[in-house]
Amino acid sequence: MKRIGLLLVGHIDAGSLHVGGDYPELYAELLQPLGGIGAKSFEVIEQQPWMDSSEDIVLAASHQDQVMSLPNGARLFARSDYCPIGGMLIGERAWTLQVHPEFSSALADSLLATRLALFGEEKAESARATLQQPLQQQRISGWISRFFHQF
Repeated sequence: MKRIGLLLVGHIDAGSLHVGGDYPELYAELLQPLGGIGAKSFEVIEQQPWMDSSEDIVLAASHQDQVMSLPNGARLFARSDYCPIGGMLIGERAWTLQVHPEFSSALADSLLATRLALFGEEKAESARATLQQPLQQQRISGWISRFFHQF
């Protein structure tokens, strides 16, 4: 099962996205190989009260898809060179990230090991090497907790 939450939010209300993989024909015109694998850093450009700081975040990425334009009413809060819309805020009650705060380095590494044919051995091995750096799962879990406790 593929995680498409950010993609659905990005597609709703005039956003656009690029999709790679086996999604329904609805997205066929958007197919294009974009995305990221391994540990990725995102710049936080709009700090929120529930965030600990505006320092860059580093989390595991495993996606071929990404939002290419913000939906109406959404605001960009995180970006990277490879993924210009890495995190967005939708009003005061929703936010989303392109990367996976739920992925440990071990899980991301295991997934990459099973996807050599998809990404190519050289690219997958390079991405696996990035997973040696610490991921910020605990930091982002704090964001999630503080976000929900503000209501």
